[in-house]
Amino acid sequence: MDLPSNDRIFPLKPGGDVCHVYEDHPYFNRVVLRFKRKVKLQPMPPPLVTKRTFLALGLHAPVRNAMAAIQEGWRREGWPLALPHPEDAHLTLVFLGATTPPQVEQVIPAMEAVGARHGPFSMPVGGGGFFGPQRTPRVVWVGIPATPALSVLQQDLAGVVAGLGIPLEDRAFHPHLTLARVRDRLPPGALTSMMASINNTRFVEVPVDRVLFMNSQLNGSGPRYTIMHETLLKG
Repeated sequence: MDLPSNDRIFPLKPGGDVCHVYEDHPYFNRVVLRFKRKVKLQPMPPPLVTKRTFLALGLHAPVRNAMAAIQEGWRREGWPLALPHPEDAHLTLVFLGATTPPQVEQVIPAMEAVGARHGPFSMPVGGGGFFGPQRTPRVVWVGIPATPALSVLQQDLAGVVAGLGIPLEDRAFHPHLTLARVRDRLPPGALTSMMASINNTRFVEVPVDRVLFMNSQLNGSGPRYTIMHETLLKG
């Protein structure tokens, strides 16, 4: 049966689905109205809000200042680099990604359990490196040796997060602090100069006495970080 085009649309429930009523077909109108009275449509649940989260170690001022001094020298060279703000620098231990509010509530007591098993320690910093081919590097960083204290803490945190059913990245832990992201091809000799500026900088050790549960909000001006919880290392 062909239906006319002069139909009206009305909601079966405020905010819910809609149904067509055909003005020239009373039979169809009666069926639709009867359906409207008998059927109770459930409203759509609101979208689940997630946060982009990770577990990390913070840095103290001497290391951040040393990173800023290196970046300032690169900035004067005019190389095609994106330089993250040193005050936002941190060492990511476990990246959780999109995390729901119930998962956030589960992670915090798991962090506290890990903090009770580990004590404070010092974290050395130093040595330059990069990700990607030497001719076209993507990221330039200063390294952090994977000392036993750091490695065991990272493995413990990753284990408890995985035990909560949160999927983790399938890649090895490579501790580093990002100094620059390369936007375009570097001029000849630039990467060698960058490695020299990192290796010639004396970094002091970082005192580690807590783990941070952080949220990263991405926007046009770069990520914005918020600390949601701190767990002291008191083992």
